[in-house]
Amino acid sequence: PAGRRRLMSRNLRVLAGKLHPSSVIRRISQKYRRSLSSSAQLLPNAHFQRIIERFPPCEFSCAYGSGVFRQIGYEGNGKEGSNEDAPLPMLDLILGVEDSEQWHGDNLRRNPGDYSWPLSWLPPSASKTIQETGGAHMLYHPYVDVDILPTEKKIESNTGLRTEQRQQIKYGVISMKHLQSDLLHWDTLFCAGRLHKPVVLINSNPMIEELLLKNHKAALTCALLMLPAVFTEEELFYTLAGLSYSGDPRFLLGAENSSKVENIVNANLEGFRAIYRPLIDDIDFIRLKSRSQEVEVEGGQQEETSEAATTFVRLPMETVDVENIVERHLPSELRRRINVTSEMINSFAHHPHHHDHHHHQALKIALIRGLRAIVREASGMKHMLKGLLTAGIPKSTLYVASKLKKGLFSKGRFSSSNKRAPTSSN
Repeated sequence: PAGRRRLMSRNLRVLAGKLHPSSVIRRISQKYRRSLSSSAQLLPNAHFQRIIERFPPCEFSCAYGSGVFRQIGYEGNGKEGSNEDAPLPMLDLILGVEDSEQWHGDNLRRNPGDYSWPLSWLPPSASKTIQETGGAHMLYHPYVDVDILPTEKKIESNTGLRTEQRQQIKYGVISMKHLQSDLLHWDTLFCAGRLHKPVVLINSNPMIEELLLKNHKAALTCALLMLPAVFTEEELFYTLAGLSYSGDPRFLLGAENSSKVENIVNANLEGFRAIYRPLIDDIDFIRLKSRSQEVEVEGGQQEETSEAATTFVRLPMETVDVENIVERHLPSELRRRINVTSEMINSFAHHPHHHDHHHHQALKIALIRGLRAIVREASGMKHMLKGLLTAGIPKSTLYVASKLKKGLFSKGRFSSSNKRAPTSSN
């Protein structure tokens, strides 16, 4: 027994090294930053730097969404279709600040028009209180028009460039303590979920970048626990991109593009590969099978993979190793909300090719329910009321109407096609 315990302890240490190898942090960070200039990026990094200069200094900032990366259905501009003269979609920003009250005070003096009534009339302590109370611990300002110097905009890889002198933005402010906690624990999955996907880092620091890597590793761990033993690269990325949409009220109310996950992934496979391939390549219990190779499944039968797909195979594992993944590599808030049984662990470890095995499905369902609970709590009524208060009734009405329009358009356009739903629908 003592020898068995020593072997188990060694396996735990080895697996921790496989999933979270400190030796590759610098390499992954470099690849991650290189991915920010992927072919899906609509604007050069200098464009985002010019926008961020209008704000008081902040410790962290990033840009994300359809105003940053090309998404299918937008084709590089702000309207559905391929009209090169259409404006860019609204640019989404996250700003992390050390002292929320001081930052809002400086921003109220610098950009008073960004604040709707009554926040524009109240002291900055009110903005801090509303920002840090409930929901996602953020304060958003949508539909802010920004005048910038002319910037080259990439329309399509084969159609050249054009200049942009005006940009509409939506920016969310979050304290660094709440940002760091969400990346590490998935308290709300609001920032952490957005940062599962490719973004443009405008300014950051080594500590935040290490937390970003931990966030990516946690997302990969969660996705691997939800996927079958044989899965394609696209299925992995769909699962990763859809984690934070589980339980999202926008999808439940039809106020979002029902093909959002596919649109994000399919147009930016390069960005997802740059983030996650270095991580998955360092996991020994995942084997890469490329193109039309046959994979041996339980019972000695052969299962042929898709000719065009990059396919991964999960190998059988020790139960103790799977327990280690759940206990040490899933974020604490997700672990708190799920009840993983020994039957689920044993099934995942020893029966990897039972795609529809009851306990494997039970593990996946438990994770989805945990994700839903986090997202619904963060994006529920408190968050909606905060949005109404901070953005004002006119902007809030315009924002909701645009989301409903996007949802209705996606249903009309894609109703006849067979699409993968967000994770919440699986």
